[in-house]
Amino acid sequence: MKDFYSYPEDLNQMARILDTFTKTSDKVITDRLGDTTLLYLANRKGAPMLYHSIPQMKELGYTYYMTDKKEIITELKTTKECPLLFENAQFALFKL
Repeated sequence: MKDFYSYPEDLNQMARILDTFTKTSDKVITDRLGDTTLLYLANRKGAPMLYHSIPQMKELGYTYYMTDKKEIITELKTTKECPLLFENAQFALFKL
């Protein structure tokens, strides 16, 4: 059973960052292709993937976007559509 519940160690670090920068009442997009483990570890409500445009997600009440996809990080930093709150070599957190 133990192997069934294993998950990447970087999810713990991502959850700590979410805990630092967000409130438990914030809705977060975690960009994990449908996997809700990060939301569970961070004790946050939200979406495990971006299923609408960012402006539409804002209208739906989402306030933060965490992603580990380099092309999305680069695009959001270039367009300056969302302020960058945290970035390391693995992932980034943006304010919507």
